[in-house]
Amino acid sequence: MLEDSFKASIVRSMINGDVEEALDKLSKSFKVKSPKIRVGMVKGHRKAGAVYRQSNKTVYASNRKVLYDPMIILHEYYHYLQSELYGKGEVKNMPINWLKTS
Repeated sequence: MLEDSFKASIVRSMINGDVEEALDKLSKSFKVKSPKIRVGMVKGHRKAGAVYRQSNKTVYASNRKVLYDPMIILHEYYHYLQSELYGKGEVKNMPINWLKTS
């Protein structure tokens, strides 16, 4: 389980604009490579705030405001983590409650 201070530092880094650094630290803790991060959307998903595309292991944020929103980016990171840890397909029982901070 991740320490509360570590979780807070991840969220703080994202809010401060250090999204890649935050995801690098998070990925290191899960022992996976970091996903790529891009601003811009994938064809067919233009209305979404962000998407994770498994084919190129990239999180796409629709704009910079979304890029610095921890809940949106961590949601997409969750999809990335699912694919890295469990392969293709949906994993419904993977815990995500650590994203909820007090």
